[in-house]
Amino acid sequence: MKPFHQQSWDARYAKMGDESEAKFDALFPNSAPFGLNRPPVNLSQVPAFIRYMPDRLMHDRLVECMGVGKDQTLKLKLDKFVCLGHWDAVCPTWLFVWDSHRKRWMWMPVHDLLPVVALMETKEFPEGKLYYPIDVNDLIVEWHDDAS
Repeated sequence: MKPFHQQSWDARYAKMGDESEAKFDALFPNSAPFGLNRPPVNLSQVPAFIRYMPDRLMHDRLVECMGVGKDQTLKLKLDKFVCLGHWDAVCPTWLFVWDSHRKRWMWMPVHDLLPVVALMETKEFPEGKLYYPIDVNDLIVEWHDDAS
């Protein structure tokens, strides 16, 4: 089986975010769903600010859930990062990352990624979307072992 990022758009879309969101919900059961989760509308026709609504709402922040695997690379879409910055201006917005390979998680304010991506070159998904290839081991964050 191909790594997640090399799978077709349809294959990725069918399970995108499920594992990281489930892990977040297990760790933080007092959060609420916030963003869109595969709605029956063509999201390419929806403004990016709506399309990239963060996944969860907590009492003091919004949270976008993402995952990494064996390659330890967070593939953060350029347009998603821009939109999360706009959401951060509305309400503090954090990024939750579930590392399914090492069974650990971390979270951080989205704006803390700005210096990380500032000089980074983007790469391109097969469907043409640009993303930042962030090595999560280079992030200055506290990782937590999976307790569940």
